[in-house]
Amino acid sequence: MILKIQLKKVFRNKRFLFFTIIMPSLWYSLMIYAATHSNQNGSPSFNKYIIFIIACLIGVVGNSIITFAGRISDSKRFYNLQNSITEYSIWNFLVDYLLTQLILNLIITLIILIIGITSKQINLNLQVLLLLILTTFTGIYLSIIGFFIGMTLDRKIITTGSFPLTLVVGCLFVPFKQTLSGTLVNIIDIIQRIFPLHYVMDISNEIINKQSIVQSLSMFVITFIITIIPFLLIIWFKFIKKEVA
Repeated sequence: MILKIQLKKVFRNKRFLFFTIIMPSLWYSLMIYAATHSNQNGSPSFNKYIIFIIACLIGVVGNSIITFAGRISDSKRFYNLQNSITEYSIWNFLVDYLLTQLILNLIITLIILIIGITSKQINLNLQVLLLLILTTFTGIYLSIIGFFIGMTLDRKIITTGSFPLTLVVGCLFVPFKQTLSGTLVNIIDIIQRIFPLHYVMDISNEIINKQSIVQSLSMFVITFIITIIPFLLIIWFKFIKKEVA
């Protein structure tokens, strides 16, 4: 019931449609054109699979952090009502919303995939499937953080801080050290390595180049677990345990 309501609500949200579907699709289409155009001129083309994973991540980040956090913040009163008159707990709330996020992120990546296939830029092969799985787990990670933000912050604060928050999350993906150097870059690199988002592009490159992903994937899993635990603990002690007590 909650899942059905949320899906209907999301697809009626113009901000969701524009920022998480239209914008990534438009960006991907423009990059496909740029890659094709540069290739016709004989200059190096962008890697078509890297363009694909970046387009997917743009949509997933926008949906999982900002849009999702806003929906959670708006739904807190509805949840409190459900909690007071039914046995619907915050754990059910989290699970239902994460399932909604999983479906929405799959829809976003499916649209990007259809654009890539119809434009003959990518093929539905093992590499693409692995990239989609990687994107899915990245979306789950970001959605848990988005849930935490939505439960703890007011909608106005989330809206005001949406751009800087998106910028910070986006920077965690960018491998600055591959192209830049200096003390500041080294500090940023150390901070990036704490989070699993840093290893997404490394894993993507290794998948595309058919290299071993064992080391990068191991770091992704380890940092995923280590950095998500504090958010889950806060949710547990601040909301779930409080209800049980």
